[in-house]
Amino acid sequence: MTNATLHALLGESIDYAGLYPPASLDEPSAVSMHGRLLSGGAAWIGARLVWPAGRLPALGALASGHAPIAEPPRTEGAWAISAVTPAIAQWDDFMAALDAVEAFNDRHATPGEPAMRVDCLEVKASNADEIERAIDVLPECFTYWELPVDRDVRGLLIAIADEGFGAKIRTGGTVAAAHPSVEQVAAFIEACTRGRVPFKATAGLHRALRHAVPAIGCTQHGFMNVIVGACMMHAGAIDRHGLERLLADERPTAFTVDAQGVAWDGHRITAAQAAAARAQLMHSFGSCSYDEPLEDLLAMGLVSKEECA
Repeated sequence: MTNATLHALLGESIDYAGLYPPASLDEPSAVSMHGRLLSGGAAWIGARLVWPAGRLPALGALASGHAPIAEPPRTEGAWAISAVTPAIAQWDDFMAALDAVEAFNDRHATPGEPAMRVDCLEVKASNADEIERAIDVLPECFTYWELPVDRDVRGLLIAIADEGFGAKIRTGGTVAAAHPSVEQVAAFIEACTRGRVPFKATAGLHRALRHAVPAIGCTQHGFMNVIVGACMMHAGAIDRHGLERLLADERPTAFTVDAQGVAWDGHRITAAQAAAARAQLMHSFGSCSYDEPLEDLLAMGLVSKEECA
């Protein structure tokens, strides 16, 4: 049932963060869940395993029997890891985390070890000075800088763009105050689009569509809203006002994905435009669940049960 357009729109889009709230799985369960996804019918939607950099030494033993065995120089099937570092303000801890990343990559390129590589870092930065300080010590990994959404980030994005890095937006959390408004998310996506800075989103994106969460007392963003909105803005199909309306849309029938492309409220982009936007702008979203995103795609008729197994 999965079509080429859906693959272009959502392929390799979930960075699995099972260790993080609200799932808060233990380490063995998170590794097992990631291995299950990558070996099943839904492998097409999986991207990286999100893991705290300081806990990388434990990951090697846990992945034995789940990740493939390293056979250099072959790299097919190796798990891609996105390592979350301490904030730059915690400099000593930050530097120790970078050392752990380098040691992890060296070890898991060794024949017989579980084949894994940290190819992305997620780093929290508050200002341009912190970014400039950290740039000189980063290992060879693509870095997403988590930026504050309660202020104008265009200046920070310029610094990131000049170095070829990406940005990260936190779209939710376990309390209402952690959820940025539609306007703040739209401003971030527009700034990344104009600055040509790729980004990832994380937190609060378990469901496909924007929806109310009474237990938290807020409305959470949907991953389909964020991804389709970013792709349509990248393609020039919508402007800032249209993006805000799209991000706020909670209707299950609002989005159509077919062989011709992706449609929303009379606006349409092709599969090729979606693929270009995913490659150049909206890379992925972090989720502590695989089941919830796939359940929603199944309910929307976009995937089959076999593709969720």
